Amino acid sequence: MKISLIQLGCPKNIVDGEWVLNQIINAGNTLVPYNKAECVLINTCGFIEDAKKESLDVIAECIKDKIEGRIKKVVVFGCLSERYREELKKGFPEVDGFFPLSAIKNAVRMLSESGEKFKKGNLPLEENYEREMRFTPSHYSYIKIGDGCNHKCTFCAIPSIRGKEKWRKSSSIVRELKFLKDEGVKEAIIVAQDTTSYHSGESSIVDLIKLIEKAESPEWIRLMYLYPTKVTSKFLKAMKNASKILPYFDIPLQHISKTVLSSMGRAGSYASYIALVENIRKSFKDSCIRSTFIIGFPTETRDDFNELKKFLNDAELDNVGFFKYSKEEGTKSFSYKEEISEDEKEERLSEIADLQRKISLKKNRAKVGKKYEVLVDGVCEESDLLCEGRAFFQSPEIDGKIILNKGEFKIGKFHTVKIMRAFEYDLIGELCVSKEKV
Repeated sequence: MKISLIQLGCPKNIVDGEWVLNQIINAGNTLVPYNKAECVLINTCGFIEDAKKESLDVIAECIKDKIEGRIKKVVVFGCLSERYREELKKGFPEVDGFFPLSAIKNAVRMLSESGEKFKKGNLPLEENYEREMRFTPSHYSYIKIGDGCNHKCTFCAIPSIRGKEKWRKSSSIVRELKFLKDEGVKEAIIVAQDTTSYHSGESSIVDLIKLIEKAESPEWIRLMYLYPTKVTSKFLKAMKNASKILPYFDIPLQHISKTVLSSMGRAGSYASYIALVENIRKSFKDSCIRSTFIIGFPTETRDDFNELKKFLNDAELDNVGFFKYSKEEGTKSFSYKEEISEDEKEERLSEIADLQRKISLKKNRAKVGKKYEVLVDGVCEESDLLCEGRAFFQSPEIDGKIILNKGEFKIGKFHTVKIMRAFEYDLIGELCVSKEKV
């Protein structure tokens, strides 16, 4: 069968989609562009309102093409299907099958069954994710080391969608790293719902970092999704002693007001998070701290919001993302009384984004004249006459990029680049000395 797969959602979901795709192709089916497909599979996201809307819009577009005879089958799986399967079946009867997450380990069956035989829950975690076909460029790849979450954040639906945390064996993670190196991958990005909670047998995340340092692996290893209270001195020491692990700290703080954090079901405060930032910067000569924050949580007062703004000014984080709070069914905060109007949420979001843009510009201007090792990702979106790449402080898709406007660059290779100009998110650089490694 000729199939096409539409991939939505986070990096963890990308790994699931790649796993599904490889099973289906290995069974003799053919991957083709959307306009030539007989069957279209949609890997959905169901985490927050905007992501749910995007998934629903894609489903509706595919149904339209099916009704008009351009495709024969539409199959939906992923987090949205896990969370709202019965509602989706009623709303989109034209879809051939809605499959929960338990189906992804038997992906070929999704082409011929309706999904009724698969139960919700029982989330599979594969030990062998060695995928020949990936959605990412050939020079970087995501490695999912675990799934599910044991935290009880009041705003988050992930535990109800993906269940309690479970982890891969460290030996299978090391094996996948070698596989990726042999495939020519230069950067491995390690993901889980909370990477710092990793444990397998008696092995902790610190033990895993030590194993990765000794293993055959891509040259860059990037850890994502670090829980703030678990970024301990012991963890930082392990990171510092691991030359492969990039000094990139993706720590979703969500807020810094102690009262808001408490109502979110999270520990922490302005003081403890300032101390965390200072501890990281004292431990590493050059580091990057990235975070995300929820704006307009039901208990967030104007004073809480102003405290968050003060924190951003004081901490000067390198990369920051903001999300407007949305009520999610099945979460504790769904029952919280909404004290903040949508207009006020939008105003706060705009206000704090403006503040962070100024901070980002200041941080980026400090990089002008400095040299960095840059992994070239491809042709620049703005002009096919230029290339673009990333330094250690830039994770793909979510952070800024370096536009390369002078020199000859090879995609998927490392080059030493001097930063010449700075903008709020992106930088412009030129080639210094080639550091190509075959």
